[in-house]
Amino acid sequence: MDFTIEKEGWNIYELSDGTTLKIRAIVLKVFRAKPPSPAKGEGFGIEAHTVVVAKAPSDKKKAAQTQPPAPDSIEKATKTKVGYTEKGEFWNTYLLPDNRRLKLRLVVTSVARVEGSYDMFGNPVYVVASDNITALEATT
Repeated sequence: MDFTIEKEGWNIYELSDGTTLKIRAIVLKVFRAKPPSPAKGEGFGIEAHTVVVAKAPSDKKKAAQTQPPAPDSIEKATKTKVGYTEKGEFWNTYLLPDNRRLKLRLVVTSVARVEGSYDMFGNPVYVVASDNITALEATT
C-alpha cells in the first residue's frame, strides 16, 4: 500500500570502544497481511532496510579502503561483542492512505566489531542485530 514519510530520524549509540553508530530503518513497502487471529484485527507488514554508519575515534581507524568488505568475508571473520549505550532511539512515522499512522522504532539488540575489517572511510565494520517495533494509530 502507498505511504507518505511523515518523520524519519537516526538512532544514535555510543559503543564501549569509543565509536558512535548512527542507525536508521528505511521503509520500502507496507502491505496488508493475514492477521494471526480474527481478534487481533487487520494485519500488516513492512519491508525495510537498515542503514548503519560508524564514526570511530582516530585511534581506532585504519587507512581508507577502496571497496567495502565482501559480505562473505564479514560472515567468516572473527567478531568481538561490543557494549553500547543508547543516546537516542526515535519513532519514525508514516501516513497511510486510510488515515492511519504507522509508527516504527528500530531497537538494537547486539553489536559486534568485525576484526580486521574497515569501511571506505577507515572506520571499523560492525555487525548490528536489531528489531523493528511497529504500531498503528488513527491520525487526528
